[in-house]
Amino acid sequence: MPNFTDDPVISRTNNAANAIEGESKDGRGLVGRSNTNYGIRGHSIKSAGIRGSSEDGRGVEGWTETSEGVVGISETGHGVWGQTEGTGHGVVGTSKSGVGVFGKGGRLAGLFEGSVEITAFLKVGGVSFLVLTDRVKRLENFISHFQEVQRVYERLKTLEEKVAALESAH
Repeated sequence: MPNFTDDPVISRTNNAANAIEGESKDGRGLVGRSNTNYGIRGHSIKSAGIRGSSEDGRGVEGWTETSEGVVGISETGHGVWGQTEGTGHGVVGTSKSGVGVFGKGGRLAGLFEGSVEITAFLKVGGVSFLVLTDRVKRLENFISHFQEVQRVYERLKTLEEKVAALESAH
């Protein structure tokens, strides 16, 4: 394999052919390394800057020991898009000890179009949804009881007025 030290390789083409191509039966087709900048950078005006595809493995994979494995940033579009044409999930988030999926937004942290299924506990403002529904039921019971007390009070008031009217008539 040729070694180009301090001698960058530049390849250009004006047609649809690949400017640089790497192929390997068992190793990596292309490797880029840098101590302080991108290992590999791609740029395109009309298509994806970098595209990965595979017949049996991941199309694109990011791995790191201390930072984000994959980052998507866009000025006007979606930062990260996940879509499946089959029965798989469009986006999956898992964590062994942290949060599987975290969302934070200027307007909303999450927006769901369609039904949502929750297979475990739901917290709202740090309080379990079951506790909140219990509180609502108790409040509804209190209001119902209060309304009944109010009806009894109104009946007693009416009865008191009738008694007062009878006493003044005698």
